[in-house]
Amino acid sequence: MNIHPIIVHFPIALLTLYVVFEILPLERWYPRAAWADIKAILVCFGGLGILAALLTGQLAESSLLAHASENVLHIHKTFAAASAAVFGIIALAYFIRWAFSKHIAFFKPLQENVPFIQAYSDIILTRWVVVTLALVGFIVLSLTGTLGAIIVYGPNGDFITQFVASLFRLQ
Repeated sequence: MNIHPIIVHFPIALLTLYVVFEILPLERWYPRAAWADIKAILVCFGGLGILAALLTGQLAESSLLAHASENVLHIHKTFAAASAAVFGIIALAYFIRWAFSKHIAFFKPLQENVPFIQAYSDIILTRWVVVTLALVGFIVLSLTGTLGAIIVYGPNGDFITQFVASLFRLQ
């Protein structure tokens, strides 16, 4: 049974919501909300969901070979890995910030012995860096989803799949 289509929609939803929350100046509009925690939860669970989608995608690959070309599957897998990498970079930075701020005693030895970890988190979570990464992640995630639609429905499903198929010369 192919559960990849069931699994894959959760990280797409979580990460799309994360990107919206990251881009909009919600801290100014609603300053009392814990936006950093909300965004951290969304991107961390979305990142874990991408890992589940990657695993189920590997399982589904053998059943999809009859329906899609090797080229489309390869490009889809490449963009899926890129999505995991981009959102993984952000999720790790949020996790480090959460760990060092909420569980100081437990993570203090790590912070003292590996000082660049805090610097990594601070650099990635700088406003312009994290927004840029979120936008790049959203674009890559959208291309991954569109390529998945091309695998399932073909390149002529709608104008977006037609555009992406022509962009990658899949027709």
